[in-house]
Amino acid sequence: GKQFNSMTWGERDRLTGSRRRDEVFMNAGDARRLGLAQGDAILLRSSIGELRGRVKLADIREGNLQAHWPEGNILIERRYDPVSAEPDYNAVVDVLKVG
Repeated sequence: GKQFNSMTWGERDRLTGSRRRDEVFMNAGDARRLGLAQGDAILLRSSIGELRGRVKLADIREGNLQAHWPEGNILIERRYDPVSAEPDYNAVVDVLKVG
């Protein structure tokens, strides 16, 4: 079969409440440990790329971040499971406060 996806970029993401494409969703405890607050400018750095964004405090598991698609793809190395060929959409990043 075929799969078709569509999306509409509006003023506000109704699923997450996000109003900016550069928002990076972060657990409040993680933000506190990193000395970050809602709206702070940050730089995410992985082994293959960098993404500039802003902290968006969210109900997300500690130790995890979530970025918008496709913006966050710049951080993700293209790895595939050798058996199923399923892509791995995870990346390990450093979080740096900007400014």
